[in-house]
Amino acid sequence: MEAETRTIPGHGAKLPAAGPYVYKYNDKSSGKGVIAYVIDTGINDKNVQFGGRATKGPKFVTDLVPGTVTNNNDNQGHGTHCAGIIGSKDYGVAKDVEIIGIKVFFHDLPHSSELYGATNSDIMAALNYIVKEYQRHKHPSVVNLSLGGGVLAMPLIALLPRPLGLAWSSAALPEMRRETSQHLRQAGPPLAITVAASDIKDSIAGFSNFGKMIDVIAPGVEILSTWIGLNNTKTESISGTSIACPHVAGIISSILSDPEVVDKSPFNATSELNILADKNKSGGITVSPHPSMIKTANALSQVPY
Repeated sequence: MEAETRTIPGHGAKLPAAGPYVYKYNDKSSGKGVIAYVIDTGINDKNVQFGGRATKGPKFVTDLVPGTVTNNNDNQGHGTHCAGIIGSKDYGVAKDVEIIGIKVFFHDLPHSSELYGATNSDIMAALNYIVKEYQRHKHPSVVNLSLGGGVLAMPLIALLPRPLGLAWSSAALPEMRRETSQHLRQAGPPLAITVAASDIKDSIAGFSNFGKMIDVIAPGVEILSTWIGLNNTKTESISGTSIACPHVAGIISSILSDPEVVDKSPFNATSELNILADKNKSGGITVSPHPSMIKTANALSQVPY
């Protein structure tokens, strides 16, 4: 089923917030040669949508309950969903990117559980592993961080070395206090891209964070993507800034694989992202009475086309 695709000629193709739309992208910038690391609940790398391009990386999980051992499977679905947005065949932004899922969430418990989550030390260990891997293979890479950890999570990333070719995409999570999250953004690595979520009307989603720490806006409401399940064909629609974030990781993958983009550094990739973005089209920002909302970057994500 197809419908109109909203595009800006010679600029970029807009990411569809919901269907049906025709998703237009450039085959020459489909993520080939780029590695996308997804630090999350793991990945169902056998889902047919990945076509063999997804693998499980090592898990970094400290089991806090005696006698329990967390396996390296995605038993929640969140990590697989994010990975699918980045690069699955039917639902992904960058159709040819290589995806590596790294599990940091322990116990595989429901979100409502007090024990659900990931430790800062495990997230840090995963990030350090990725940096070392990048230094080894030298392929352009992006890291998707659709997770939060309160006041300590983002500053930890600032402790990492910042190699060329390794970009960071992080979600602007609603549970962060707005004034705190702005300090976190300033304390984090300068080239980390902080993503807010939009709805089908291109307005900031009601659950999304906002303010001057936002770099770009991407679809985050009722997004269909890959899921877990024994038959490896399941899909699911979910919402969140966690879901907006991998759209941008996919765009960065596209930019890094574009043969016309000679400079593959994170700085230039971020600049290209901002150039491609559809400016001043999110009406909810300009009319909002909230003082922090009007400071939000009014930039809707677009892919190279």
